[in-house]
Amino acid sequence: MNDWKLPEDLQRLEDELKALPRPTLPTSLLTGVDQDTCIRLRGDRRRRWYAFAVGVAASALLWANVSFRAAIATDFHLTGQPQQSSVPQLEEQLHDLLPDLDAREVRRQTVMIRASSRIAPRLAGPVSATRSRQLTDIDPFL
Repeated sequence: MNDWKLPEDLQRLEDELKALPRPTLPTSLLTGVDQDTCIRLRGDRRRRWYAFAVGVAASALLWANVSFRAAIATDFHLTGQPQQSSVPQLEEQLHDLLPDLDAREVRRQTVMIRASSRIAPRLAGPVSATRSRQLTDIDPFL
């Protein structure tokens, strides 16, 4: 392999240096360095966790803001009056769709359908393009 050797005078110097006592640090200093290192590492982990938590909170707020603005800007086509059918017509349609329901249940469901068609309030009108843009703009303070 490697047959290279130091010259005699350098080898003697090398041996003298190896024989000298090695300097050591006091144990109190070593303990202090270990403790400081642990404290710093814990602090770094804590800072990384806080940064992660802030990122999650910011993304949740952004999602909530965007979805809320999109929900406000959505037109559900409830601006007109719902089409009114007479109770006998609704009963007949419901009986055709669900023939296994008895007459009393068909009547109850018909009344529920008629009542629920008037639950949605009449809106002022469709959302204009300008209002839609205002509603979908992201909050600058977020």
